[in-house]
Amino acid sequence: MEIKNNTDIEKTNMENYKVILVDGEEEVIDAIKSRILWEQLGLQIVGSATNGVKALELVEKLQPDIVITDIKMPYMNGLELSRRLNDEYRNVHIIIFTGFDEFDYAKEPGRELLNSNRVSNDNPSVSIITPYYNAGKHFEQTFNCVMNQTFPWFEWIIVDDGSTDKPSLDTLERLSKQDTRIRVLHQSNQRQAAARNAAIKHSTTDIIVPLDTDDLIAPPFIEELYFALQKNPDAAWAYTDSVGFGAQNYLWKQPFSASRMKTENLLVCTATIRKSWLEKVGGYDVSDKSYDEDWHLWLKLMAAGAKPVHLSGTLFWYRRSAEGMQQQVQKDRALKQASAKKIQETANAIKNDIQAKE
Repeated sequence: MEIKNNTDIEKTNMENYKVILVDGEEEVIDAIKSRILWEQLGLQIVGSATNGVKALELVEKLQPDIVITDIKMPYMNGLELSRRLNDEYRNVHIIIFTGFDEFDYAKEPGRELLNSNRVSNDNPSVSIITPYYNAGKHFEQTFNCVMNQTFPWFEWIIVDDGSTDKPSLDTLERLSKQDTRIRVLHQSNQRQAAARNAAIKHSTTDIIVPLDTDDLIAPPFIEELYFALQKNPDAAWAYTDSVGFGAQNYLWKQPFSASRMKTENLLVCTATIRKSWLEKVGGYDVSDKSYDEDWHLWLKLMAAGAKPVHLSGTLFWYRRSAEGMQQQVQKDRALKQASAKKIQETANAIKNDIQAKE
């Protein structure tokens, strides 16, 4: 078990702490209730729920001191429940219990800003590029991830793509002033692909790292991928395995396959990419405003003969939500058909013998 709140739990009277148990299986809840001597520990079970939605209703009604929750549950998982509790019920302490493999999902990078060796950006070796549009909700965690990198020789170019949300703009201004390696550019709203291209144009290094405002990277991400390209000069880009989190939780570890890439995108948007290759294929395509632009870019690179390096290890965290570009495309039939046509046209030019260094 791990307490997900740094504040010590204290009682000012002789009453027991009120506890709510949350698990997707009622049998598990019953077993937990019966096998622990709660009252001897100064605890009282006041309620239980089989998913996060019901748990939130109980928290509102019963005002517990502690919520003990599993991660894997229907409707709302334990991680999302923990986020909601942290946002809405700051006095409630959270304990997560689950199997070891699943518990790794709770260890999101960037939850805290670590002490780091910050250096001048006079001679950066890597350019992180980030399109920003009304993205204040999760951006501070992404900011922490970048600041916590073990490889400090980077510049970070953030393109504000015509944001209209004042709190998001305030967040961007506040965080960007904290480090001289950050440059913020402003443009009218032209969508994500155009914002990324603008950042690439203003970059000063030979290696580009696309990073969206809500995704996360583990501390050694840039360091390991930078040196992967240095050791493999014939590779156009380097990437790692990934973790899906948020609306869906999963580990994504797939061997690279040129043939599968023609019909299924095996890659995420974030990698270290040689700028020369991006320039060779014309960067991100801006002819259509909504399509699977990340997949399309990888296909363009492969059609031009580029090949990647694939490092094992889940160093990239891909936030799954119902609001992302990919989800918007899949929900809109016309956009889905247009994107599929664009993908197929590029995929037809790819040779199946392209191999990644695994």
